[in-house]
Amino acid sequence: MDEYQAALDAIEIAISLNPSSRFNHQHHLQMLWRLGRIAEMEARAKQLMADYPEAAWFPEFLGYVLHREKRHQEASRHLKTGLALDPASSYGRKKFFEVCRSANDACPPLFPETRHMRPTLECDQAWQAAADLLPASRNDGVARTIPDLVPDPAGNRSLQNLVGGPKDGWALAYPGFMGAALSFEQDGDTKSAEHLIIFDRLLECTQQSYFDHPLFDQQMYLQFQVLYSKEIRENLLDLAHLSDG
Repeated sequence: MDEYQAALDAIEIAISLNPSSRFNHQHHLQMLWRLGRIAEMEARAKQLMADYPEAAWFPEFLGYVLHREKRHQEASRHLKTGLALDPASSYGRKKFFEVCRSANDACPPLFPETRHMRPTLECDQAWQAAADLLPASRNDGVARTIPDLVPDPAGNRSLQNLVGGPKDGWALAYPGFMGAALSFEQDGDTKSAEHLIIFDRLLECTQQSYFDHPLFDQQMYLQFQVLYSKEIRENLLDLAHLSDG
């Protein structure tokens, strides 16, 4: 701890000489945190957020520390502020969704004011777009799902033979959405944003059909609801539509 205190003393001298250096302020917050002076760090971070309202680093850092302190609801609000300032921030995006899963229903909406402006795919369009994204799901021009060799309980049919149209689209939607969501959370690229939008719409179009399907895994569905609750999906879509243009 002695080296952290020595570093803090040096940084405070640097700040006195150059009070406008964000770099010095950032290191000051980090040293306060490492020394366990959380309340002081939090108060200082909030002051810096007021002094530098355009800087995403300060709310991101405060959100990270509060998450480590298990104050998930407060952390998610600060990380939301950081993402609003810098929607392309890879760190801010990944940390926001990590914290939101801990905050559960307290996860704040990112950009609710833009949601009414989202274009909406028709269900048939979503189905065809999803099938087009997965070339292995087509055979002789008929849209089918993957993987090809998952037997049904009777043991004589594959999953692709059971799925032939939009009403059974969940078999494309769930794995497609999870793959796109994971990629988008990590990379935030335009292609995964496009895929996320398509597969989320297919989920909406098929949400009533999965319970009666012989191959549906109820445990998978429960896990999906934890990882991708309604608010988390909406927040992913807020960023995806922003990225997709």
